[in-house]
Amino acid sequence: MVHPDDQAAVRRRLFRRVLRSQGSLSKLRTFRDGFRILLHTIRLYEEMWPLQFFTCCSAILTAAALAFGVPVIDTFARTGLVPRFPTAILALGVQIVRSSA
Repeated sequence: MVHPDDQAAVRRRLFRRVLRSQGSLSKLRTFRDGFRILLHTIRLYEEMWPLQFFTCCSAILTAAALAFGVPVIDTFARTGLVPRFPTAILALGVQIVRSSA
């Protein structure tokens, strides 16, 4: 079978399932295995579509910076004070990370 997007070959493997003996414990770790699959999927996405991947990362970080920064800018515009200075620094830091990544 050939994937229509990138012409990569896909192979199917058949295997025989064996039931676990009664009373034995599973060696699967749901969260650890799921997290490893998620990381592998992200790395695969990064390798196959780098522009879309980094654009998506940039958009997420920009949205986070705006979510942190807009309330601080609004407070400053209304009162002339910046009572949440650490939040302003966090918003700036997130945007700097976005620019450098």
